[in-house]
Amino acid sequence: METITPAGSQRCACCDFQPARTRVAGTSLCLTCAPAYALDQDGLDHLAHLIWMPRFDQGVLSRMVRAIHAANLLAESVTDTAIHDQAQRGKHILDALIRTRGQARECLGIDSLTQLRKTVSSMAVREFVGRSSMTGLRVLLYRPAWFAPDVDLYRQDLLTALDTP
Repeated sequence: METITPAGSQRCACCDFQPARTRVAGTSLCLTCAPAYALDQDGLDHLAHLIWMPRFDQGVLSRMVRAIHAANLLAESVTDTAIHDQAQRGKHILDALIRTRGQARECLGIDSLTQLRKTVSSMAVREFVGRSSMTGLRVLLYRPAWFAPDVDLYRQDLLTALDTP
């Protein structure tokens, strides 16, 4: 995974919303979407969960998660009650999303991204036939952090976005 400096109008290929800050296998992505494409990245399970969310695509989920993380970060630095209330509602939504790990576990028998990578890499192509019922699997960035050694990169990116009018 390669970190890039946002350049003008280059948008995330997944959510088409945030500026791309990294590339995974040549695909430009924002920091919220990147974990869904970086299954080979060490430490992924410390940042993201495999969840079941068939009604939202990965981009919609990522936009929602980024808003939740941004609201929580903003609530840390202000005393506005309305912002704190929004952050609290966001935490409840994030908790509900995390609970969908159980549904992912029911579908696959696993809910770990590392285990998913190992399982998929050992499967033959013919084993993927008829697996369209798995299209509800998503990757949830549940922690507002980034991979080592740049663990503060995601938080810094959110702070920059919050400072931008």
